[in-house]
Amino acid sequence: ELKGIEIGRPLPRLTYEEAMNRFGSDRPDMRFGLEIRDFSGGLGGCQFKVFASAIQKGGVVKGIRIPKGGELSRKDLDDMTPFAATFGAKGIAWTKITADGWQSPIAKFLSEGEQKTIEQIAEAQIGDVIVFSADSAKIVHDALGNLRLHLGEKLGLIPEHEYALVWVLDFPLMEFDPQEKRYVALHHPFTAPLDEDLDLLEREPAKTRSKAYDLVLNGTDVGGGSIRIHHLEMQRKIFSSLG
Repeated sequence: ELKGIEIGRPLPRLTYEEAMNRFGSDRPDMRFGLEIRDFSGGLGGCQFKVFASAIQKGGVVKGIRIPKGGELSRKDLDDMTPFAATFGAKGIAWTKITADGWQSPIAKFLSEGEQKTIEQIAEAQIGDVIVFSADSAKIVHDALGNLRLHLGEKLGLIPEHEYALVWVLDFPLMEFDPQEKRYVALHHPFTAPLDEDLDLLEREPAKTRSKAYDLVLNGTDVGGGSIRIHHLEMQRKIFSSLG
């Protein structure tokens, strides 16, 4: 109201899982595209060891299509690897889609069928570039999510005077901390689990979703909260799961 900005309602909603899969972040900037695509399904048996090995270890191969990315120089593409390395990624593979096929260091390791499958999933056109990351889902999302923001700025794709609000819902209740060797609360230990996930608490704690939510504006958390646990037995169960 103070700034005279009209906000369309209802606000869009994304689950945490959707936000991570599409944007690599639980605070997605919705003002531009460059969404992440998952290529894992058709590459488990490919000849490119980096991709095949990641999938065999339970990881993923995901990527971003850059429309008309052919304007990016070879240096621009090679510089993505040290950028992604700061987020734990071992490298960034890439291909340019040309009228004569793939122009890429990895083209010889992928069959024509595998290349076509990737193009279909990415909805790629001639002149586009696709960049790839292969590792655990956490590392891939972190690397591609930050690369997406970097490319959005570099290519001038982010409209400065737009305001995109989104609710992010159904955050995980807890995650495993490898240093402490136990589960820790993602928000705090008093957050209520989703009723439909109660049976997962003891079997698969990391898959239990919570009644927690954030409000995100242009890639920044501006608010959030959760429904608290208000049953003694449920609180005891959560404390037990957290050790």
